[in-house]
Amino acid sequence: MISVITPVYNSKSFLSQSIESILNQSYSDFELILVDDGSTDGSSELCDSYAWKDDRIVVIHQANQGQAVARNRALEICKGEHIAFVDSDDYIHPKMFEILFNNSIKKCADVSVCNYIVGNSTSHSWERKSITLKEYSGKEFIKLSFLNRTGKSWILCDKLFKRSCFDNIRLPEGRINEDNATVYKIIYNAKKVVDCDAVLYYYFANQDSTVNQSFKLKHLDYLLVLEEMIEFFTEHNEPELLEWANKSYLFSLAEMYTKVKKYCNSPQTEAELKRKLSRHYKQEKTKYPINMETYPSVIEILKPTYAKLYWNSRAVKSKLTGK
Repeated sequence: MISVITPVYNSKSFLSQSIESILNQSYSDFELILVDDGSTDGSSELCDSYAWKDDRIVVIHQANQGQAVARNRALEICKGEHIAFVDSDDYIHPKMFEILFNNSIKKCADVSVCNYIVGNSTSHSWERKSITLKEYSGKEFIKLSFLNRTGKSWILCDKLFKRSCFDNIRLPEGRINEDNATVYKIIYNAKKVVDCDAVLYYYFANQDSTVNQSFKLKHLDYLLVLEEMIEFFTEHNEPELLEWANKSYLFSLAEMYTKVKKYCNSPQTEAELKRKLSRHYKQEKTKYPINMETYPSVIEILKPTYAKLYWNSRAVKSKLTGK
């Protein structure tokens, strides 16, 4: 059986489509755990109405505590040998569970992965006679995802996990980007990952969702993810992945500093981010080139006079040479 975990918070406009896409799966041996996270828009009542109609649905109501708490609560009570996650404003292909489950069993994989598409359309279709499968160790898949920038290992919802993947792992609560903070650890520890090229998950770009909201200080939680990655890859002696994490942290510190300065009016946070950026720059500058060609935003923050001279000289050269 598959346990499907769906946290729900004020997503009534999209919820029926999401639930229906799960209930209409060609693979029917599943339980759907809807965790109502204190909704106030009628989503709570909609969850209950579906539970009355289909005994595969379990509804949990809780005060608003965030998506990670909702997912963790479902993980504590789920009964399936496999676990899937579907967000309440997204929907899935009718054969998603069948394909991912069969791939997992066929290849004895801990994690079965598909492709996903991001957009704001409410209808997508996919039909194809053949599906290409690739097998990896967890470490190989992580390196493919991070070093080659395929991006797959960051999210929960395009994957089917063996239950054992969550034996010693829960999502960090009280912050956003909990997918990013969790999935790489699960994948890294997996003995085998099977990846198929079928687009089976439809990620709806809902502008009201947490990750799509305009920039706020809580978005700095992403820096915690990278700090934890640096620690994780250091402990596991993964120099390539550690370098990737350090470079990502350097870039993200500069990006977050710029956004805080522009949107948040928080001088204290700006100062703290600049201190972290300066410290990380000093740590990394002998390991790889950090200059106006490679990390201009970093240099512009830490060495603004030099950066201004650089851009002025580039402008003069362009005017003289026409390039």
